[in-house]
Parts: sequence; structure tokens; C-alpha cells
Amino acid sequence: MTTIRFYASIFWLSICAGIFAQGMATVESENADKVIQQQKYMNTKLKETYETITALDDGQSLIPEITRTIHIKDFGSLGDGKTDDGPAFAEAMAIIAESKGNVRLLLEPNKTYRILPGVDAGPDAKQSRPAQTHAIQLSEVENVIVDGQGSTLILTWPVKFIRINESKKVWIGNLTMTYDPFPCAQTRIVAKQPDLKAIDVQLEQGYSLPDFDPPGETANHGKWAFSWGIKPNCHFWTKHIKEIDPESSKKGVFRIFPQEKAERFIGGLKIGQRMLVPTLRNGARTSGTHSSITGSQDVILYNVVTQAANQFSYLVAYNQGMVVIKKCGIRPITPTGATEPSVFAGWRDGFHTKTNRGPIVFDGCHFDGLFDDDINISHQQYHAPSGGL
Repeated sequence: MTTIRFYASIFWLSICAGIFAQGMATVESENADKVIQQQKYMNTKLKETYETITALDDGQSLIPEITRTIHIKDFGSLGDGKTDDGPAFAEAMAIIAESKGNVRLLLEPNKTYRILPGVDAGPDAKQSRPAQTHAIQLSEVENVIVDGQGSTLILTWPVKFIRINESKKVWIGNLTMTYDPFPCAQTRIVAKQPDLKAIDVQLEQGYSLPDFDPPGETANHGKWAFSWGIKPNCHFWTKHIKEIDPESSKKGVFRIFPQEKAERFIGGLKIGQRMLVPTLRNGARTSGTHSSITGSQDVILYNVVTQAANQFSYLVAYNQGMVVIKKCGIRPITPTGATEPSVFAGWRDGFHTKTNRGPIVFDGCHFDGLFDDDINISHQQYHAPSGGL
């Protein structure tokens, strides 16, 4: 469990890790004066950013006055947690895109919206609509607010949560997301099969069987990421998840075959040990992140909570200005019918930040149930040739 609240420290960490690309530039000696100018500029922006963030409430004050407000209910959403509200969200996103921003989208307070993948069955088919990649998708827009007002989004993979690309002044808040079906299952080891280099596991109550690999499939490294051994933790890199026989499946028992690099863990696993197993055959490895903020500036996520993610949760990369993550959370939710509390909220990193030119600010966030880094900060080094930055 990680609770995060810091201002200045993240800015200095940003400099050390290279979040400001200008500060990572390698220059020829004759450009030393320009390097000093750049450092002074960064220090000034650092002070300005610190003062801005400490003055924030929910962050909407950073968004200029918006003159147009639309309501998700006006596009036919029901928010009953059962009906597919994907078409309503797709229409709202299209209106925001067409207007290039200057829009406030309001969800109904405390509603639950279910979003299913679109089915493109051809122009003459009834109920056909383009496949929907993200519930909230904003590209090349400016001055946008999406206020969930305490609502929840239930997504079905491969639908993802948020995509903000090449946009400015975007605020998204007061929103919770989860996946159905749940992207993992909690199990316990019931047998080890050393001759097969495999283990047999049994579902805990309330969890669903995974999408089994076909019986004859022999090479499947790209579809599964790994199962997790819980206490002790281990990356049980997974090649196959297969049905043993129909009768075993009725009892919730199935077999996991590790990749060669993880076979060494079998000997140390114990009968009764808990294992966290991915359930989406093409989702555990290839899904990437459920949300991304890229090539943008002045983006604020406020009180946004993730309860389940296939792999990584958020990618924050190649942004040109400030990104603020304020009072957000990543924490487990226990599926209905489960007798054991869920330990899972995200398969990999919570926030994977990479090659940003502006400060990435985390304030008052709570992360729990992540099976890799809560926050991962990295950067690529740039070379500025003779002639200046």
C-alpha cells in the first residue's frame, strides 16, 4: 500500500530522472551559457508550478471558463449498470472532438455505466457501431472537463478507460472504473506436475475460469504475461493456461504451464499457496495500459479511481507541460460472491511515466494492490548538437 503526497520532491526527482528533457541534453562546451540559461528557466518554472499546485483545490481552476455543457443522459445513457451505454459515450466524445473542445461533459451523479466493445457488423446491420477503444477519448482538443460526479464505469475488454492525446487544459474527475469480466482470478495451488513442468490450481469462490488455450497449441508466449505467486511473490511467466478435463473445470481446477525462464519457480511453490492468474487470453499481455496521457499539457486527473486493470494502469509520456494526478487511487475491489478479499488492482505499474518535458505531480494519491511499481519514472537522453538547444 502506498499513499503519496508530495510537491517539490517530485519536481526535483523529475529533474534527476530527466522528466524535463531540456535538462538531459548533452551539449558541446561552447553552449555552456545556454545550459545555464536553461537551468535558470527550469528553476523559475519549478517555482511557478509549485505555487500553482499548492493553490489548487480540485484543479478545475486551471481550466478557462467553458461556455458549453453537455449531459451524457442526453445521448441516451441509462446508467443502470446493465445497459450498454457505449454508444452514448461515443457520441459525446464525437461532439467534443468536432468542437475541438470548450466543452464540459457531465455524467449523472452516482450512476453506473456499462460500456461494451462496439460491433462493426457492416453498414446494413442493425445495432452496428464502430469498435470503441476508450470510454473517454480526447485528441487535439483544448479546455475540456469530464465530471463523473461520483459515477462508475464498468468496462468490458478490449475497451479501455481514458486516452488524452495532444490536448491542452483537460480535467477529468470524480470517476471510478473497473472491468467485467474481472481480468484475473485468485487461485490456490492444489498439485505440482514436475514431469509436465506445470502446476494445477483451483479457483477461489467468486472468480471465473480463464480463457483456456486450445489443446493443440504449443507456442503462446505472446498471449499471457505471467501469473503471480502471492507470498512469496514471483513472476511466474506463463506460456499456457489449459483445461485438464471438463470434470476438473467444473470444480474450478485447471493447469498452468510456465515459460522456460519461470520453470525454476515450480520447486519452491507450496501446495495451498495462492496464485493470481490472468483470465483474458489476449488481454493480459497485449492490452498495454487502460489509460494514457501523451503529447499534452495542463492535464488534471482528480479523484479518479481504478479498481481493476489488465496490465499497466496509466501511461504518462511525451507530454509538453504539467500533468497533475490529485487524490486519485488504485485499489482492489472484491468480486461479488468471493469469500476471500481481492489483492489485485493492477497487473503491473500504476503510473508509467516516460520522457515528459513538464512536471508530473502526484498529490494525495493512494495506491494498493499493484504487482509492480506504483510509479515508474524514466527518460530518454537527448543530444543537442553544436549550435544550441
